[in-house]
Amino acid sequence: DVCQHHLPDTAQFYIMPQIRATGREIVPLATRASRMFTNVSHFTLLSQLLRRKIVIQFLGYITGGPEALVQLALAVHDAHGVHLGCLGQPNPFYAAEYPDLWNNMPKCSMAVKSLSPHDLVVVPEITQCAPIGKVRAPNIWLLGASNMGGDSCPRLSHNHWLARQAFIPNNAILSPYVTPSIVKHAVDKAGLLPNGSFKNLSDLASQKQPIVLVDSDSAFSFASVSRQLKDANVTVTVVKGYSR
Repeated sequence: DVCQHHLPDTAQFYIMPQIRATGREIVPLATRASRMFTNVSHFTLLSQLLRRKIVIQFLGYITGGPEALVQLALAVHDAHGVHLGCLGQPNPFYAAEYPDLWNNMPKCSMAVKSLSPHDLVVVPEITQCAPIGKVRAPNIWLLGASNMGGDSCPRLSHNHWLARQAFIPNNAILSPYVTPSIVKHAVDKAGLLPNGSFKNLSDLASQKQPIVLVDSDSAFSFASVSRQLKDANVTVTVVKGYSR
């Protein structure tokens, strides 16, 4: 099954999400652009028109949503037969995490006035549905629970919960992957293996503690679950941001 986004011409752009264990992968041509398993692939993009651009709108913050946009752009960058366009620029913090994309920024950067009506533009959910240059209906990627639909713009989701809330089919879910440096830390310190298991799983399990850390921006919506955890003798700690 595929999610079809109708464009001004008769061609269709297909988005088929797919979760894999290794490498960033884009089809056609089953491209594996990275042999490092620290980048866990999150979706597959397939375009029937090889000259069509996939344009990603960046945000300059250092949070999960802006990083997801960087990861999406990196996967498009890795694809054969698909051209990447970039609106804006991500925070320089991500230069070390994603050097392949960062080094390509001068090449992919473009102005809104340069967009073609046939380009497929992906914007975060904080962007309202409205034409961007010559593109009448950008694809809005739900990276948070707002701007869920009811207009002419197609929606994508970054997880299953938001997809259910916005009535988005599973084949329009693009799931971001874990930050590469976090995965590397898990490899170095906890024995994470390429297949997702651990070298010494029994030893790790014995060190588990009944503690749940909750980021401060989720504390309010987490309140009812927090009470249930405390009733089960689980310690809940609200953290003001997570240290890198």
